[in-house]
Amino acid sequence: KALAMDNVFVISMIFAYFAVPRIYQHRVLFWGILGVIVLRAIMIGVGAALVMQFAWVMYFFWGCVDCHRRQNDCNDGQQT
Repeated sequence: KALAMDNVFVISMIFAYFAVPRIYQHRVLFWGILGVIVLRAIMIGVGAALVMQFAWVMYFFWGCVDCHRRQNDCNDGQQT
């Protein structure tokens, strides 16, 4: 799958800021994406283990989602 254009822009800005040579950009991008996939899998596993061990964690997750939803509802119609 292709990266979205905004992601390509951000990646190019980061490469320019840190002066990553062109020959290393593919390697840096590859390991960065692989690292994100691994860390996401770890976080999903830890979250699933927490939910299985402690049922009250679901209420905490629900509270976080509800708080975020309420914040977005309050900001509807306002330009930020």
